[in-house]
Amino acid sequence: MTKTFRGLSELRQILHDRGLTIVGGTISDDSGAETHLYDSNYYRFSGYARQFQPDTGDGDQSFMSGTRYADIQVFMARDTEFRLLLFEALSVVEVCVRSRFAHEAGAIFGSGAFYLDSETYLDITPRLTQHIEKMRTDLLRPKLATVARYRNGEDLSAVPLWVAIEHMSFGTVAKMIGYFRDISAAKTTSEKLSVPWEGFHSTNHSFSILRNICAHHGQLWNRRIDITAPVLGKLKRFEPKYDNGSVYATIIMLKKYVRMIDAQSDWPARVDLFLDLNPDFAAGIYHPTPK
Repeated sequence: MTKTFRGLSELRQILHDRGLTIVGGTISDDSGAETHLYDSNYYRFSGYARQFQPDTGDGDQSFMSGTRYADIQVFMARDTEFRLLLFEALSVVEVCVRSRFAHEAGAIFGSGAFYLDSETYLDITPRLTQHIEKMRTDLLRPKLATVARYRNGEDLSAVPLWVAIEHMSFGTVAKMIGYFRDISAAKTTSEKLSVPWEGFHSTNHSFSILRNICAHHGQLWNRRIDITAPVLGKLKRFEPKYDNGSVYATIIMLKKYVRMIDAQSDWPARVDLFLDLNPDFAAGIYHPTPK
């Protein structure tokens, strides 16, 4: 499919022709909208704009009457603020989980590169060959001075997990937690964190997915997530209602993990406050209706 390149003024005109009021609110003239499109990308903007186009499923991209460019900007800005708020906690949890898991696994399995041995993993491990090769590729990067102290050419057998894990993605760590044949290191990690063993792998997998969305500036508002954290029933009693596929399930468990890592953290309260102060935005988090 060939797509014709459009300049900023053409993109603004397309939006105007579809019924979007360009000037108003924080946009005082046409150039303000064009600058925003230039800085934010027309297709990022259109992901939020679709929520203001009631009949996109039928190919009609007209905007609801009275919709202003600035109205859509507001939701984009709130989504950015929310991503940053989530990433704050995800960073704390990721570092803590990967550090504790590496420590427990090293204590149990020793300092050899057992994590590169296919026999370490269950037979049902998805894409096991690619998983191991990805770790090897990452560890063989020439500028990794910490790894270089332990490797001998392409021989990585002496690189301890507590060294290697600093160069792995959170998704890779979550796969180790979920698919090691010997579950003792993962189970001890969950116990030391005082979080449920049941669903420990799924929860960390969901954290890694949410972390990647936030890190790559993905849209959260009115977005359904394929893999969400399993939430304990007792936690649901104190939370707003939310739909299956809502990112809020993972956020509930993120609150739980933050509290277990730092009982004095005000992060869970700040999440609640943010959503309480932005009810229209919160509706798209609790009950996403993507278009």
